[in-house]
Amino acid sequence: MPTRSSQVQPTTPTTSSTPTRRQRKLLKAPTGFHGRNFNRPHRRGLLLTDPEGRLDSRPSPATPGMPSSRLVHLILLATLSLLLAQTLASSAPVPAAGSASAESGDPCAATVADGEADVPLCPVRCFRPDPVCGADGVTYWCGCPEATCAGARVARRGYCEL
Repeated sequence: MPTRSSQVQPTTPTTSSTPTRRQRKLLKAPTGFHGRNFNRPHRRGLLLTDPEGRLDSRPSPATPGMPSSRLVHLILLATLSLLLAQTLASSAPVPAAGSASAESGDPCAATVADGEADVPLCPVRCFRPDPVCGADGVTYWCGCPEATCAGARVARRGYCEL
């Protein structure tokens, strides 16, 4: 009975143009972690490699249809800046309020000078009490806007004495 080693024929070098299995393996593109080929398209663009098989430092092209993260961050920053600017502008104090009240003796003269007294509807939003004493002896808890809506002249800031 012939042995297995005697059945194997010695291989002779061939001059055919088809590469061997080992040559094909060496000719394959380098693969990365978990067999992922770095030169094929990836969901975030192409993963490029340099000749040594390391990742290339060039930025990968953006995925079509998706905005870049820099653009998203820029839009978010612009939106927040506009909201902050609007909030700061609406809560800015009027610089002439102190000088107008000192000249006329009316603590609410600045609001009357701004033309707010001509408003037909008086929505008073009172989030914290800021009492003023009207010339009629009534304490207006929401301050000058409430007294202006009631048509009263403000005598002074603070509670009215009984």
